[in-house]
Amino acid sequence: MYKSILKPIKQIIVFCNQIFYGNLSNRIEDHSNDEMGVLANRINSMVSRIEQLIEDQQKDQKRQRSLELQMLQSQINPHFLFNTLNSLRWLAMINQVPVLSDGISSLAELLRSTIIDQDEEITIKQELNNLDNYFAIQKIRYADRFDVEYDLDESVLDSLIPKLILQPIAENAIIHGVTDIGGKVLIRIKVYAKNEYTLVIEIIDNGKGFDTKKSEKADTLSGIGISNVADRIKLQYGESYGLFITSLVGQGTCCRLMIPKQTYEEDKG
Repeated sequence: MYKSILKPIKQIIVFCNQIFYGNLSNRIEDHSNDEMGVLANRINSMVSRIEQLIEDQQKDQKRQRSLELQMLQSQINPHFLFNTLNSLRWLAMINQVPVLSDGISSLAELLRSTIIDQDEEITIKQELNNLDNYFAIQKIRYADRFDVEYDLDESVLDSLIPKLILQPIAENAIIHGVTDIGGKVLIRIKVYAKNEYTLVIEIIDNGKGFDTKKSEKADTLSGIGISNVADRIKLQYGESYGLFITSLVGQGTCCRLMIPKQTYEEDKG
């Protein structure tokens, strides 16, 4: 009676007292096959589970504190950056340097739309505004060695597209145009509806062009990567859509984006 019942019960009572005071490292030593042994094994399993849950909770709390700190830092850094840029912009205006003032203003707006605005999709109008700010910055860098023309169908400018899909293509048009030919490069932006369901955005330049059969060239057209833009469109909308590039050496390049026509209301619906 003592060996089979009383002694195991006393062990369980001692063990439960240890659990009460927070000691979860010990276990009940009872390897018998009777009811008391089964009870001891169940209690050991429950304590192991409690110990694991406490460890997981501690990890989650640590991760949550880390995420909260990162969120706080992400809130502080952009505001510090924008305040600094605004101070520099006003300093440029006071010293009557309008080119520098406009460039800083464009940079601040571009950063605001990319850092603070967390929307994955924006309207074509918003994306073109980001592109305007990008061109303004690059005109300072390249000493106004390129011009930009727009041919826009106003009826489709409220359609939604993935954010930041035009800048890598525009970057390619500038880098491989301005640095490779003399004189000004002309970059044309065309937006129109191919049909009731499909939109087309074209960025055309009269730069040096390249041989499209050399696929390695197409994958490294810009620092951000045009291939990334093509992959994003196909992943989001399907294989029927994407980025299509045509180019002729000595004549220029046309990058054509094919995306489905959708508005904010349709997307939410």
